[in-house]
Amino acid sequence: MNANGHVSRQELARAHHLIWSTRRFRHKSGEALGRLVDRAKTKLEGEDAASVIVAATKRIPTTLRLPAYTIVADLLLAEGGIDAREKRFLERLASGLRLSPSRAREAVAAMLVKNQL
Repeated sequence: MNANGHVSRQELARAHHLIWSTRRFRHKSGEALGRLVDRAKTKLEGEDAASVIVAATKRIPTTLRLPAYTIVADLLLAEGGIDAREKRFLERLASGLRLSPSRAREAVAAMLVKNQL
């Protein structure tokens, strides 16, 4: 996401690929998944981080919170690092999803290693 809060075409394609590669969404049609990504994009661009986090904590089952957090971290870390704003977002998201700081750090560390390949 750029400084203006807009998601690039490349970021959307990466999000689509990451989500589609998960077991939960693997069998969805490209059209259905595209609508899901578009809804997420609209929410991210139209609302502040706090409201996105509140909405996520209400919708994401406890068992899927760490995997969902890891996917978000992977998207943000795709280019090798994150800026201060993205770091704050990840910290607030981890807290909102009730992930311990150590679990969140482990997820981010794993994605940093993954993205080195």
